[in-house]
Amino acid sequence: MHWNGKTPCSLEHYRVLCFFVHSPLRLTKACFSVVERPVQLVEPLKDLRAPEHGKATLSCKLSKPNKKVAWFKNGVELTPSESPRYSMVNEDCEYTLTLDDCSLDDTAQYSMRCQDIDTSASLTIDGKY
Repeated sequence: MHWNGKTPCSLEHYRVLCFFVHSPLRLTKACFSVVERPVQLVEPLKDLRAPEHGKATLSCKLSKPNKKVAWFKNGVELTPSESPRYSMVNEDCEYTLTLDDCSLDDTAQYSMRCQDIDTSASLTIDGKY
């Protein structure tokens, strides 16, 4: 378990392993090991409809905060520098992708990846009639 001096360390994300070793001299050693629990998907992305020129927010929850995630549109990784309309935020265990001023071209399959976790949803932009 590593503490960076800023974020409080919590055992809820770790598994503690303890075992004893008996030696021939009848001395007992205790061994203590802390193993980080894997990240799990708590709440997947959900399909969403949004109006043209409106805002769309896709969100999911993981079992751990502040993990590095990647967002994709139709399998192509998104970066905030690509478009100022994309906003990617990690707050506590919630991970969100927000699109401002949606256009019909934003209709696509969006996904989020974190380690071996992958969740996806369809975003449909409804045009003005």
